[in-house]
Amino acid sequence: MVSRALGRSAPGVVVFPGPARLAYLDTNAGRISLTIHRSHAPAATFWKALQASPSVSLTHAQCYESARAWYEHVSPARGAEPLIVAGRYENGKPQFLLPFEVGPRFGLRTLTWVGQDLANYNMGLFEKAFAEQISGADMRTLLKSVCEQAGGFALAELRNQPLVWDGIPNPLVRLEHQKAANSGYATLLDADFETFYRNRFSGKTRNSLRRKERKLADIGELHYASAGGEAECDSILGEFFRQKAEWFRRHGIANIFSAPEYRAYFNQLALLPEGTPGRLELGYLRVGERIAATYNGSLVSGRFHLLLSSIEGGETGRWSPGIILLRHQIRDMCLRGCHRYDMGTGLAQHKSEWADEENKLFDTLLAFNATGHALKIPLRAAGSAKRFIKSRPALWSMATKVRQAIASR
Repeated sequence: MVSRALGRSAPGVVVFPGPARLAYLDTNAGRISLTIHRSHAPAATFWKALQASPSVSLTHAQCYESARAWYEHVSPARGAEPLIVAGRYENGKPQFLLPFEVGPRFGLRTLTWVGQDLANYNMGLFEKAFAEQISGADMRTLLKSVCEQAGGFALAELRNQPLVWDGIPNPLVRLEHQKAANSGYATLLDADFETFYRNRFSGKTRNSLRRKERKLADIGELHYASAGGEAECDSILGEFFRQKAEWFRRHGIANIFSAPEYRAYFNQLALLPEGTPGRLELGYLRVGERIAATYNGSLVSGRFHLLLSSIEGGETGRWSPGIILLRHQIRDMCLRGCHRYDMGTGLAQHKSEWADEENKLFDTLLAFNATGHALKIPLRAAGSAKRFIKSRPALWSMATKVRQAIASR
C-alpha cells in the first residue's frame, strides 16, 4: 500500500486514505497510529476498552454511551458531525481517544468537545503514562493533522478542561490556554456518613436543616427516590424541564434546555441499563403529590457527577428542598461506597459548604486559518471578561440583578 499526504501534512505524519483516516505520528511517548472516525459506532470497541482501563480517568461526558446519545440527538440538530481521534501504539494497545465534533459556530467550521455546551468537564481519555510523556509540540502536530484530515476547520474552541483528573495530567494544558471562567467543586466522601456530616456542619446548621425538613413534612409526606422504568423517568425529566424553565424565566436567562434534542439526549441516558457508564440517575424529593426537587447525575469510576438539578417554587421552595435532597443523595453515595460527590462547575453557597476540592479549569483556543485567528481575539477577550466578573462577587451580583430586572419588565 502506498501512502499519500492529504493537503499539507504536518511534519512527521504519514497519512493513509480510507473511510476511517489512518496516520502515524512520532511523539515523545513513542510512535502512535491515529485513526480518525466520522461516526461513533466504528470507535465503540476501542472506546469502551479504553474507558475500562484502570489507568484511564474520565468523567460522564467522556463515557461512550453519553457521547453516543449526543452524537445521535444533539449533533444532527446543530449541523455538527462526530470527529473521533483514536490513538494506539504500533502493538495495538490503545493510548488515547479524543471525542470531538465539528460544526458551525459563529459562522465558521469549528472543532469542539462532544457535549461541550452542557458538560461540566471536557477532555480526552488518556492512559496515564502516555499523558505524562506526550509534549505540547506533539499535541499541536496531532491537532494540525486532525484538521487536515477532517477537511479543515477555522478554530478549535475547547472549553472547561481540567488541569488534572484523578491524578492524570491533561496533555492539552501544554498548549496555549487561558483560565476558564468557572471551577468545578467536589466533596470527598466517607463510608460513615453521620460522622462525616457532624464534622462538616455545626449543630446549629444541622438543626436548621432538620427544621426545614419538618416544615416540608407539614406540607405533605416526604419521599426520596430515584426514578425507575420508562414512565417514571419520563415523568421526572418532565418535572426537571418544567421547573428549570420557570427558574430561567425568573432569572432572565435564556432556557438552554428548551431544544427538543436535549430532552431526547437525557431521556436516552436515563433509560440505559443500571451499571452502564454514563447512565443518568434521576433522584427526586416528592412532598405529598408534588415533586419538590430533582438532583440528577451519573456515577463514573466511583465519582458521582451531579449534572442537572431543579427546585419547585412556591411554598415548598421556601424550605430548601434542593439542599435537603442533596444531603440525602450524598448520604446515599457514601453508603454505596463512592469516593467523591462532584457538584459541577460554578460557585454557589451549597457548594462552598460541602466542597473539599476545587478543580481548576482552562480553555484552549487554536486557530487554523486567518479567519480563525480573527475570531480567536474577541473570544479570548470575552472569556477573560466573564472570568473577571465572576471572580468579583460585587460585580457578579450587580450583573445578576440587572439581568433579573430586564427579565421582569
